[in-house]
Amino acid sequence: MASLLVDVSPLREDRTFRNLFVARTILLFGVGIVAVTVPLEVYGRTGSTPVVGW
Repeated sequence: MASLLVDVSPLREDRTFRNLFVARTILLFGVGIVAVTVPLEVYGRTGSTPVVGW
């Protein structure tokens, strides 16, 4: 069972790694939000599905 758990000791022990991990997590959420909102905005402004895919 213990082998299935994630080792979080680098997050506790290394401040630089923790900062990198937090920044990367924020970046991934931001990219995900942009990947959803931009096509929605394009469709909302144009009403055209082909323009969203272009």
